[in-house]
Amino acid sequence: MTAPCVRTNRAPTPTAPDDGAGSPARECPLIAAAANEVGGQPCVMSIGNVGDAARAVLSMLARNSVSSEDLWRFGVLHVLDDYESVRRHDGADAAAMMFMEVPGSTGDSGLDAAFAALACWLADRDGWSAPQWALADDRVARPWWFVSSSAYGRSWAMVQSPAQFRIRGVFITDTALQRA
Repeated sequence: MTAPCVRTNRAPTPTAPDDGAGSPARECPLIAAAANEVGGQPCVMSIGNVGDAARAVLSMLARNSVSSEDLWRFGVLHVLDDYESVRRHDGADAAAMMFMEVPGSTGDSGLDAAFAALACWLADRDGWSAPQWALADDRVARPWWFVSSSAYGRSWAMVQSPAQFRIRGVFITDTALQRA
């Protein structure tokens, strides 16, 4: 008997597109980390709330050396994308429910702080009350977390990072939360 497979509501893309130069496509880290074998087939975990994202990233960190950019993209931005989808279809109150579960630690204080900062940023933007866990004193990056690995990006992040992120020691550029 096989375990049930929980799939996302969108088709996962297990590999990045070919770069056109003939190099092989690389495996998507979140899918690789969240995948398990069900009947010999990969099964992708659904990210329904910030707790699911924290668990998926914890698994990703345990299996791979992961860049700050990948942690941001496959952790924070995945939650933001899902939040925006729920907000568009069901409203801000329904989307806010994605942040009600207290996420466990990912083992990366920068990412833990970023999840808290995202909850507070969205709460301020969309008019709902931030959950208590997001206001906790321990949700601070130690040392500070700069999502960009370039010196240029870090310089801009010091100036442009939204207050909800900056006070938690998470530094991002003004485009880091923009979605297509």
